[in-house]
Amino acid sequence: MAIVTVSRQMGSGGRRIGQLIAQRAGYAYFDKEKIIADIQKIGGPWASWEREMDEACPTLWERFDRSFSGLVALVEKSICEAALGNNVVIVGRGANIILQGVPHAYHIRVVGPLELRVEWVAKHFDIPRDAALKFLKKIDHDRACYLQAVYQSDWNDPREYEAIFDVGIQSEEEIVASVIARLPDRDRLYTDEAAQKLKQRTLAAKLKAALLTEPELFIPALEVSHTGTALVVKGVIRSAKQHKRVQEIAHRIVPGEPLDLSQLQFPD
Repeated sequence: MAIVTVSRQMGSGGRRIGQLIAQRAGYAYFDKEKIIADIQKIGGPWASWEREMDEACPTLWERFDRSFSGLVALVEKSICEAALGNNVVIVGRGANIILQGVPHAYHIRVVGPLELRVEWVAKHFDIPRDAALKFLKKIDHDRACYLQAVYQSDWNDPREYEAIFDVGIQSEEEIVASVIARLPDRDRLYTDEAAQKLKQRTLAAKLKAALLTEPELFIPALEVSHTGTALVVKGVIRSAKQHKRVQEIAHRIVPGEPLDLSQLQFPD
């Protein structure tokens, strides 16, 4: 019942390693294409925005824009729902941060020497080496910036991962075999309590995404969490009508789930 998250440097082959882990372990594979497919189900421009952003460094305007917040929430919702199914490999999008504290999740990072990665990018995209180097550095910067801006997390901090694999030292096959060998230990960490907590986290992510993508609502500093007994919604609302709308959305998205709106505050 394990979950594997894969963070990867551009050109390290991390995506393919994630695919091979899923294939060999009989796990589902989940990456940006699956996230986009999920987001497409709600309609509107969200899926095209996610494709355009693609772990890019958000501008200062985007960081405070409600559309960007909604997009991030949709990605989190999609990743939580994928994790809830267990036996899945999730690549990118800060999945290791979103699923932090889930005991049966195994967070890995795939890195590689710069020269090796430049060679891969030049060959893969059929571009000169100097162009490949610039492209590589931009992608690495964007991915690090995205995680710092959204989660205040250092992409290169080894403490964010449980194992770091260097393709300059280990072969693709060795890395895949090493990860698969550790999965039984993760399976043993799966408990009913862990599953329940992940379900609660997923419910909070679903409600947050629904509230942030609702055109009729604008709730600054919105937070949604689950205490174990109820979903708690925090933020600033401007009218009783908005308060009622939050209730309506919650009843539709998470029917029957206890709801605490006591921390929805009107501005002073």
